[in-house]
Amino acid sequence: IFKINILIRINIDGKTDSALLDFCKNEQIQVEVYFPGSPEKLVITKMAAKYGVSAAQLCIRYGLQLETIALPKTANPEHMKNNADVDFVITDTDFQTLL
Repeated sequence: IFKINILIRINIDGKTDSALLDFCKNEQIQVEVYFPGSPEKLVITKMAAKYGVSAAQLCIRYGLQLETIALPKTANPEHMKNNADVDFVITDTDFQTLL
């Protein structure tokens, strides 16, 4: 048995490759995701405000709810602490908006 991890760029703007994610799940390929650039897009900031979290936290939660490994990047200890505070769930309706 081989373990395969792949890294997929995720865009929370209607461009998440759901077919690729489904394929990986079916083939038991673990997916690691990252969010390139600043996640400060309007839909993300509005939704983050709705949940009372940062845009980065919303992106991390989104990756977790996709059942992927989220890879937040920061060298700032305060950001690391905030990034780990994702004890909320994006509703199905909001989640579909992000897909």
